[in-house]
Amino acid sequence: MTRKSDPVVEIEYKSRGTIALDELKQALWEDIEAPKDQFGVSYATCVKLLVPATGKSSPDRQRSIFNR
Repeated sequence: MTRKSDPVVEIEYKSRGTIALDELKQALWEDIEAPKDQFGVSYATCVKLLVPATGKSSPDRQRSIFNR
């Protein structure tokens, strides 16, 4: 039996490296609005947001604030 699955949108920000939370917030907002504006999407299901956080701005000196 084959089940029809809902389309999935995967957005990656890895290529941006370490960015300020305000910049991430703006990028997330724009990316959430895009499917709504372009395809009429009204709902999301099973959303998962994972944000590896750091207190450092330099990628080579990153240390997760959760792994101290």
